[in-house]
Amino acid sequence: MAARPEVIELIPHRLYWLPYKPLAPRGFNDCFACAETLCEARLQSGKSQGRSPGKYAVPHYSSKATGFAFGPLSLDQVLWFCRNLDARMASSTKVAIGSPPRDDEARSNTAVLIGAYLILRCGWTSGRVFNAMGADDANAQFACSWDRKGPLVQGRTLRVMDCWAGLEQARLHDWIDTSCLDSDEDTAYVVDEYLDMVHTYDASWVVPGQVMVSSDPLTTACDPNPDTFKDVFTPTSPRSPIRSKKTDLETENPSETTPRLGPGQFYTTHTGWAIGDTDVVLDNDMSPPAGMSPPSEIQSCDTVCKEYTPLSRMELPESCCPDSGSFASFLRSSGIRLVVRANFMYEAGMPQASYDAGHLVERGIRHLDLPVPDFDGGLPTGGDIARLIESCQGCATGCSGNAVAIHCKGGFGRSMVLACCLVVERYDVRGDALLGWVRIVRPGSVNTLEQERFISGLNGRGRVWKLANRGSVGSKTPCHKGCTIA
Repeated sequence: MAARPEVIELIPHRLYWLPYKPLAPRGFNDCFACAETLCEARLQSGKSQGRSPGKYAVPHYSSKATGFAFGPLSLDQVLWFCRNLDARMASSTKVAIGSPPRDDEARSNTAVLIGAYLILRCGWTSGRVFNAMGADDANAQFACSWDRKGPLVQGRTLRVMDCWAGLEQARLHDWIDTSCLDSDEDTAYVVDEYLDMVHTYDASWVVPGQVMVSSDPLTTACDPNPDTFKDVFTPTSPRSPIRSKKTDLETENPSETTPRLGPGQFYTTHTGWAIGDTDVVLDNDMSPPAGMSPPSEIQSCDTVCKEYTPLSRMELPESCCPDSGSFASFLRSSGIRLVVRANFMYEAGMPQASYDAGHLVERGIRHLDLPVPDFDGGLPTGGDIARLIESCQGCATGCSGNAVAIHCKGGFGRSMVLACCLVVERYDVRGDALLGWVRIVRPGSVNTLEQERFISGLNGRGRVWKLANRGSVGSKTPCHKGCTIA
């Protein structure tokens, strides 16, 4: 195998990449920059304070929880890298970028960052970036989010070139407004909006204004960190002991999610869960049996559970948002018209049962329960995909106030797979490019190799339609070869 070049000229006489060079080599003393330092915010604000530039992290989770995952870096770091490099290019005749020596992981992250600059700021195609940076770096692979198997690369799916392709699609479809890189203030504004959604609501736009993904709001509301919101629903008028029957798309199959309450039971305003002397029973496997313990058929083995750090041990930024609005008000202000819940009412790792969807309906937000078991890869069935597409008719169209929010327990696996199905169906983009995009815009996305392979296999709108048409809406026909969810 030929040795990798020590200096890669990207833009003739202007931009160079010096892999494995943490310090400026001869001839580049006045124009050298380490990729990690270029990820640092030029204007510090509340959510960006205390962050380590150039380091992979998943908000709300410790570095230990992320396992062997190392990238790609998050959208805020990508945008600041592009802005910082643009400023360097404007003030210097040439710029050389280095990355830590003998560190293939850092090299892959740097390759994504440099490609992002060339695509978002210079208007390059992902194919042109591939030709300039070479096949070795383009085909370098990232570990699956939450990887526990170690540095072995067998079975990895996401490549550096997929991240480039995802960023190209984001530019082409205006998922990123590249004018935000024109000034420090513009970049800071977009980054602050992005970080506020992530840190306060644990939510991210996959397609801004159209498709949002989040964790189950109860898992965030229970976090003692004052930076997160505390109320799923702002208290309104007293409710009847029995919630509205219009909880599943207002009128569709209400009996599937409406509980049968016994004497002495009531709904808590905060959680929407029935508490009392008698067991609660929900149809469609949406609830636990007596004792609030999850039934065996919905126990999680491919799951991600939030870690709640005691307030006394937190290193909080100088500015936090203890008075943030409720999750429901956040949804309404974001233009969400439909919420899709892909998790069950109670799952392992959830501190409380999920919310009462009737509260959303009262606030003019439609709701659909589409629970996907969180084991054997956590993949939807063809019927699940068909029902999602049918229910989202009129949503995620780009019109104001027509967005859809999809969540599961953690907002990384099942919900992101469903969101990718919807985005591929709407935009006819390739799944491998979309996988690269969602791993950047929501670090931690896609929990399992099965989910990665499923998304990468969505090679266009026709593939999604084919999966959805394998069974009638609501059926449990396997959506792909090898799917074990029946």
